Amino acid sequence: MKDFLTNFFLTTYRKRQYQLQLKANALMYFGLFFCALMALFLVAILASGNATLTSVVVISSGTIGGIICLLFLRVGLYYASANFITILNATLVAAGLLTQLNATEYPRFVSYIVFMFMILI
Repeated sequence: MKDFLTNFFLTTYRKRQYQLQLKANALMYFGLFFCALMALFLVAILASGNATLTSVVVISSGTIGGIICLLFLRVGLYYASANFITILNATLVAAGLLTQLNATEYPRFVSYIVFMFMILI
């Protein structure tokens, strides 16, 4: 599985500098983790029955943005991919917290935990 992912996403980085190869490898794993986690959040929110339109839009845009980041990485645009995922995360943190402004305290706290991993970036 690791070889398949490396061959699929990182073939354009084989003849580049070693440091860029390592950065692209780390970004690939982060992007895959990000897409999987956002998709899991989307399924969990839809299954809970407490989904609002704004939270579904924020989380689905995060999933689509993660896929776009991985496509940039596959094409060979590492810096565009890294900048895109950084801007996307900052926007999603703000949007995710702003969607819960009129909610009670419990949903606000849960949404803060959901988006906490992006703050660490």
